[in-house]
Formats: sequence, structure tokens, C-alpha cells
Amino acid sequence: MKNIRFAAVAALAVFGFAVFARLPMARAADNCGISKDDIAAIQAIQSNPNLGYLDEINQELAARKNLLSKTITCAKNDAQSLRATMAGASVSAADENIKSQLLGNIDVAIDYYNLELGKLNDSGIKETEQIAQEVLSWRASTYVQLAGRVDNFILWSENQNLFETASARMAQITPMVSFLSQTNNSDLANAFSAAQTSFAAAKNENASARSAIVQSLSSDQTLGVIKQSLQSLSDTYQNFFNVSDIIQKLLTGTSQS
Repeated sequence: MKNIRFAAVAALAVFGFAVFARLPMARAADNCGISKDDIAAIQAIQSNPNLGYLDEINQELAARKNLLSKTITCAKNDAQSLRATMAGASVSAADENIKSQLLGNIDVAIDYYNLELGKLNDSGIKETEQIAQEVLSWRASTYVQLAGRVDNFILWSENQNLFETASARMAQITPMVSFLSQTNNSDLANAFSAAQTSFAAAKNENASARSAIVQSLSSDQTLGVIKQSLQSLSDTYQNFFNVSDIIQKLLTGTSQS
């Protein structure tokens, strides 16, 4: 009997330590209050020869509930922190509907954690194990993806200023490139063409990232598209520098001639 219960405690220990392994950003890793001492306390109760069977069961149950309550509470605190971050994010008017939907999904997650915490009041040892497995399974299948989606949306929203700046820069250099096209400078034509190509790719990838967030695609997949859009934008800025350098040389040469 003790070996069976010990195995269950080990599974609960895995839940306690692994539940926060894939948390986004750095929110809920803070002060979760879960430590090896919590697990050791349960093991000490099980191995105490001075405890009668009922005393051992009651003390072990209390220790299990305490550990599970701390773990779920920490998970709920993470969801509340995630909500606060999402609520404070600055987004465009066109994206307010995405923000509202994500806030609603986070509220559902918080309600879920509160429901699971409420189950602990009248639970026995078997029920605590079941609650632990339910929360772990739900978190892996649902919450981790939601948190990743929220983080991606916040990151994507913050990047929009970079795209707006690049668009303004493109608008600035286009007339000058057009004016200097009469020089038939192939370096300028090639550099400007490269800037146009990379910026078009960046904008398409940026739009694809937004679509991925709206469609609730894999958070890893969405993050990959966001990173690619930023790489293409970085290439665009490098091309801008090349164009500006060539323009400067052409203008300098014209003024000296």
C-alpha cells in the first residue's frame, strides 16, 4: 500500500515541479513556493513509524492538499499576471477585438483554476491525485498554448512601430531614387530593388503572423513567422543603409563635378 501511495506522491511531485516548465516570458517562475521540502514532508509522514494508519493518512492528505493548493494557486497567479500584461498592452483599434478575445480566454483559465482549488476542500488522497492530473493535462493542452498566443500577440503588437518606421523610410527614399534614376546607376537600382523585395517579404510575413494569432495556430509556429518578419525587416534596414550610402556618393560626386 505504501509503495502505491509513494508512486502517487512521486507523480504529484512531477506535477509540482514540471507544471511551470514552459511558462512564457518570466512571470510565474517567481516565488511559486514549490520546493523539494514539500515533497520530503510527505515522504517523512509515510516513513514515520510512530504514526498510526489513520494519523498517517490524515497528515499525508493535509500535506498533499497544501502542496497542490500552492501549485494551482501559483498557476492562477501566473494567469492573473498574464491578464494584467495583456490588459496593459497598447494595440491598434483594428486589433482591439483580438485583445478582448484573449482577455476573455484568460478569464476562463482563471475561473478553471478557482474551480480546481474549490475541489480540494472535500477531496481525499485519490481525489487530490485526480485533480493534479486534470490540471496538469489541461495546462499542457490548453493554457500553455493560450499563454504563448498572448505573448506572441503582445510581441507582434510592439513590432508594428518598426514596420511603420520602415514604411515611412521607404516613402522618404523613393522620390530620391526616382530622381537619381537618370544616372542609370546599377548599384542604386539593385540596392533599392533589394529594399523593396525585403520590405514586401517583411510585410507579408507580418500579416501572416497576425493571421496565425487570430486563427490560434501553434504558438511556436506563430513565433517562427514573427521572427522571420523581423529578419526580413532587418534586411530591409540594411538595404536602406546601402541605398542611402549610394545616394550620398552620387550627390557628392554631382556636387564636385
